[in-house]
Amino acid sequence: MVPMGLLSSSFFMLSLTGYRVGVAEKGLLTIRLSINMTGGHSSAPRAESSLSAMARAVAKLSQTPHPHHFGHGVEVDMLEQLAPYFPIARRVFISNLWLFGPLVAWLFSQKPETAAGIRTTTSVTIFNSGIKANVIPGYAEAIVNHRVNPRDSFDEVLERDRDIIDDDRIKIDLIPTVLPNHPPSPISSSKSFGFSVIRKSVQAIFKDTPVAPALCIGNTDTRHYLALSDNVYRFTPSIFKPGDTKRFHGPNERIAKDNYVQTVHFFQNVMFHADTSVTRGPQTHAPHDL
Repeated sequence: MVPMGLLSSSFFMLSLTGYRVGVAEKGLLTIRLSINMTGGHSSAPRAESSLSAMARAVAKLSQTPHPHHFGHGVEVDMLEQLAPYFPIARRVFISNLWLFGPLVAWLFSQKPETAAGIRTTTSVTIFNSGIKANVIPGYAEAIVNHRVNPRDSFDEVLERDRDIIDDDRIKIDLIPTVLPNHPPSPISSSKSFGFSVIRKSVQAIFKDTPVAPALCIGNTDTRHYLALSDNVYRFTPSIFKPGDTKRFHGPNERIAKDNYVQTVHFFQNVMFHADTSVTRGPQTHAPHDL
C-alpha cells in the first residue's frame, strides 16, 4: 500500500507541502510471461534462447511506458485546489491547462511518484530461468505487475503489452498474487461531506496546510467497501519527507513520535467533525493528555 498523507517534495519546480486524500486508487493486474524453446549445452549455443527472448520482452515493456492520461483524471481537481498555494507565475500554468497541459504533463513524467499518477505503470518484479551454469534453459518466465490507471481497462493494458512485446512465442497469463487482480476504483467526490470532514480534521491539527484530492497509486483494502458508499477515501495523517517513500516495505520504515501523537488527534477530530450535532471546536489536546 502507498498511503495518502503529507508529502513534502519538489513539485512543479518548487517545494510544496500538502496533504493528499486518495479519492480513487489504481487497479492491480499481475501477469506471467512465459516461453518454451529448445535448450541445450552452453558449449554450442543457438542464436537465441528462451532467456534472451524473455529478456528482450521485459526490456521492451520496461522501456515503453503506457500513454499518460494527464488532463482527464484526478490530477486536474488536485491542481485546481492547490493553485492558490502556488506563486502567481506557476498559477498561470495551472489555471490554463488547455494551453500548458503538455508542459505540465511532461513535468509530472519526470518523477516516478507523479508519473505514476497519470498513467498505467509497469514493473517487472520476478525473472526465472536456468538451473545450471553450463545448461541453456529451455524455459523462461517473468512476472509483471501493472498498476492500472482509471482511464485504462485490463483488456487495453494486455493488448498494449502484446503489441510492445511483439513476439507470439511469449505467452501471457493473468495470475493471482497476495492481492487479487482488481480494476481501478470509482472516483469519489472531493466536494462531499466525508471529504470535508477529512479536510477540517487535517487543518485542525496541521494549520494552513493545503488538502487536495489525489489518485492513490498503490492498493488498499478499500476495495472491500466500495459497495457500501459512493464516497470512499484513502488517507493517513502521516508525514512523508523526501526519501521516506523509499522505506515503504523496506528497512527503517518509521513514523516520528510527534507525528504519532498528531495521528491520534487527527482521528479524534474526525469523530467530532463527522458528528454533525457537535458544535464545539476542533480538539487540540496536548500530548500529555493522551
